[in-house]
Amino acid sequence: MKKVLKLFLTLLFTSCIALSSSLTVMADGNDVPLDTNGIAVPVTEVILDKKDAVLEAGSTLKLNASVLPENASNKQILWTTSNADIASVDANGLVTAIKQGTAVITAATSDGQKTAVCNVTINGLKGWVKTNEKWYYYDAATGIKKTGWLNDKGMWYYLLDNGEMKTGWQKVNDHWYYLNQNGAMAMGWLSYNGHWYYLNPNGDMAVGWIYKNGQWYYLNPNGDMAVGWIYKNGQWYYLYSNGAMATGWVQSSGTWYCLYKNGAMASKSDMESSLNSSGLGSATKYFITVDNNNQMVNVYTGSKGHWSLIRSMRCASGTAATPTVRGLYSIYGRGPWFRAGSNTICKYWTGFYDNYLFHTILLDNNGNIQDPTLGVPASHGCVRLAIDDAWFIYDKMPTGTRVWSY
Repeated sequence: MKKVLKLFLTLLFTSCIALSSSLTVMADGNDVPLDTNGIAVPVTEVILDKKDAVLEAGSTLKLNASVLPENASNKQILWTTSNADIASVDANGLVTAIKQGTAVITAATSDGQKTAVCNVTINGLKGWVKTNEKWYYYDAATGIKKTGWLNDKGMWYYLLDNGEMKTGWQKVNDHWYYLNQNGAMAMGWLSYNGHWYYLNPNGDMAVGWIYKNGQWYYLNPNGDMAVGWIYKNGQWYYLYSNGAMATGWVQSSGTWYCLYKNGAMASKSDMESSLNSSGLGSATKYFITVDNNNQMVNVYTGSKGHWSLIRSMRCASGTAATPTVRGLYSIYGRGPWFRAGSNTICKYWTGFYDNYLFHTILLDNNGNIQDPTLGVPASHGCVRLAIDDAWFIYDKMPTGTRVWSY
């Protein structure tokens, strides 16, 4: 009987040992393998696939941890960084380089008894870096993104508060700037959406009057260059299609206008005021002025101190070599025509001093125009006029009418 009992116990013990080699138990929610004696297997070592790493700011690196022995009961790894401002690490060991500096990435067992480290050095980004189709500039010394105005190789750029390089129009401190497609600040003339703008040497958009290359231009309050007629400070000005301010005589919609050297249009009220304030009178109810500077003849009607402008005409007075006389004169005579050359005549002459006359532009013997020049000095001293204007003085102005040439 004793022999039978001993054999039974031996068989039972042997069966228990065989079953114990595949047994697992739950610990903290994980299956923890036990050794053959039913005891948890401790971690003896944690190994990282990299002990040192050098990264560029903005890049990532996946660290892989190995836990020994392979049958360790708890192989869970906790990841930490010594400086999250320099480099971060997630639960899977993915390291993200943030900015220039160093950090130690640690892989530790859940109880912290076994660890492995990787020393990470972050090289700061330098200069221009393109990220997600946006450009940024990193300071070479600190690796930090620049913001605001940046001068790089003689060109100015503007970087937003997040460091992004700006293009197109940008308002800074109540001034507008234009940044080209490559980000560089524009200067000088800029064509944008069919309009012209002028950017000053410091880059800010010009408004109002500007003087460039011997010409005046006017930039509207929104910066675009004005063309055509503009009314400023009580005066009319005319800007050519290229934006340049006109002076002298210009034709607009079939009508001629005289613009003074400062660009302001000669207005009826200004011209009347000028004559009336002179205190000059005439022996007739008419008064004629010859403005040699602006190549303009004006005819007034009325009386001393009460003259009203009735006609303004372009003229061509004498050149610098043969100037028209200046002073106060009176009409003394007239004639239908005179010969100025073998095939050149002038019609409808009206004399106001010696051989100084009002007459038509130069015509050939058949009355065809030879030289249409008006609006600039061109004569030998007489005052040339368009045919209709010469006829007006010849036909309407009585002898004795005062002529003031200045």
